[in-house]
Amino acid sequence: MFAVEQLIETITIIGPPASFISPGGTMNFYLGGPLFIIFFLALGVALSLQQPVEDRPATVDEPAA
Repeated sequence: MFAVEQLIETITIIGPPASFISPGGTMNFYLGGPLFIIFFLALGVALSLQQPVEDRPATVDEPAA
């Protein structure tokens, strides 16, 4: 979702002054910022969740040399 928003936001380089899609306009503040925060919060939550034990790969003990 964040990547799609960033692709859409590339139109701000050609947006007319004082419009929703103008460079540094309201789309950057009201759409881009919150989506950026939501994306990284969701990424952090997804990476911090523990994987069930049965889904983890088996560990292999190396023989002592």
